[in-house]
Amino acid sequence: FQSRLEWHHMINRMNAKERGAAAHLAYIWGWHNPALLAAVQSTAFDNLEIRFPTLYKDEVLKHAESRGLDPDWVYSVIRQESAFMPAAKSPVGALGIMQIMPGTARLLGLSYPFNKVSNMRAGARYLRQQLDRFGRVDLALAAYNAGPERRALQRGYVPAIPETRNYVRTITTNWARLARLGVATTDAEFRGNVAMTAVIASGYRSVELVRYDGLNVSNPM
Repeated sequence: FQSRLEWHHMINRMNAKERGAAAHLAYIWGWHNPALLAAVQSTAFDNLEIRFPTLYKDEVLKHAESRGLDPDWVYSVIRQESAFMPAAKSPVGALGIMQIMPGTARLLGLSYPFNKVSNMRAGARYLRQQLDRFGRVDLALAAYNAGPERRALQRGYVPAIPETRNYVRTITTNWARLARLGVATTDAEFRGNVAMTAVIASGYRSVELVRYDGLNVSNPM
């Protein structure tokens, strides 16, 4: 924990170019979470391998596909929720790699939220539930972030909560980028078209594909 705080403090004192170098060094060391968080604050936009890591690929594929979800979509949710840190905990109490709230964890039968496999299984199940309930990617993501009982969701639109709108925008655009890169599967062209269709249908046409904002955890390294 102390080392993560020291890294966070050091990165905040660097300029963008220095952060890019630090991200590369952390990546070489296998520190994927600190590498990602440094990279997104740098100007090294071509460091896609650092910005879009494919950690826990077997587990992500297994639990995404078991729920009929695009693995690239699940990767994008994990990236935004915890930056791949299984022990992440948000200020409001969301836990684990997919940041599941304690009440939701109980409903999903998730007893060990900091176990990345169990958390992924529950998170994929919860995403599937929201997609089945609302029938649209943007609304499913908004429900995952803000809770499914929001009145706006019942009326068919994303709640006017800045964090939630940024969350939906960031994940859908990063999903499109991951699909274009063919990160999780070999059928990149098909998945890229599916993801971009979802982005356009959600109304988010002119957003940055590599921007990383709005993590739900504090100091999530």
